[in-house]
Amino acid sequence: MRIIIIFILVVLFSSCHRLHDGKITDKYIVPEHAYSYITYIYTGKTMIPISHVGIRQTEYIIRVTNKIDGEIITEKFSVDESYYQCKSIGDYFNDTIPCKNITNEQR
Repeated sequence: MRIIIIFILVVLFSSCHRLHDGKITDKYIVPEHAYSYITYIYTGKTMIPISHVGIRQTEYIIRVTNKIDGEIITEKFSVDESYYQCKSIGDYFNDTIPCKNITNEQR
């Protein structure tokens, strides 16, 4: 039981972003694409495969790097298209400030 609780806590806390600001080191687009998967349902004693098809929307990804407690951390953020177009590699990223190019004096 203790192992299950520890596992759940590790999964919950490992998915959080540690970075909230930093320098944009990379940006890329994952285009819209279709995917499929199969699930199985029971009807009586028989398992029947059901095929599903979906479309994953276009994702705009930026990679942000910053130093926290002497350790360099890099994380990926999914942003909307307008934010992606507004920012360039080398710009400052802050997840609480709307898109505008921040100069060095404002940091």
